[in-house]
Amino acid sequence: MESFEHSPSESIKSPGQHTMQGQLPISILWRIWKSRNKLVFQRKQNDWWRDIRDATNEAEEWITNGLCAQVPTPSTTNGTTRQFQSQWQKTHMGWIKCNYDGSFVNRVRGSTAAWIIRDDNGVFKGAAQATGATVSSAFEAECQSLILTMQQLWIRGFRKVILEGDCKLLVNVLNGRGSRFDAINWIHEIKVWRNKFDAIKFTWSHRSTNQPADILAKNQRHALSSYIVHSFIPLCISNALFSDYVS
Repeated sequence: MESFEHSPSESIKSPGQHTMQGQLPISILWRIWKSRNKLVFQRKQNDWWRDIRDATNEAEEWITNGLCAQVPTPSTTNGTTRQFQSQWQKTHMGWIKCNYDGSFVNRVRGSTAAWIIRDDNGVFKGAAQATGATVSSAFEAECQSLILTMQQLWIRGFRKVILEGDCKLLVNVLNGRGSRFDAINWIHEIKVWRNKFDAIKFTWSHRSTNQPADILAKNQRHALSSYIVHSFIPLCISNALFSDYVS
């Protein structure tokens, strides 16, 4: 009997795959196939609402992080080669650059967040990891992580900041290149905090250049404290920080 070697999310490419309308039908089909196999081979039946719930979560996770999980490759348009940023870059003189990330497991566990602060020379200025409130999607986890990051930067007195994350959807929304009405309250709170800074930029980086924040956010899942501040480089991200290229 035939079986899929990879999920449809990995094998089917379509123009709308990074929208909920484009990805959700694929995720539902994948869940139906898995439930069918479970019924045939294990004699166990899934509830339909569980399949819909899991498919929705998977679709949300894919469109939030799917763009970032792909390996960046140069692309050519009209004879011009466009290179993706493949290494972490320093910021402008007088600015602080903060890489952040949110980690979403499910709607029961609280999402986790982490951020790493570096100055215009690429010098480590601090980091933190935290467990936030329970959210309903990976996109909301990214929003919550960004809000926590902005609050802590404000408390520490930083007023010219670049906030860099690997959720392209969120960065596009904040820069006026998209909208997410299902997360309008989260976006509103981010904009409220944005207005408190003298100068602020929201930039996107490929997940490969946001590894330290990603590792630290996932490390928080096993932490005993809900909030941990690091004045020195945490051991779990020391290799990732060392690997970051600073021009």
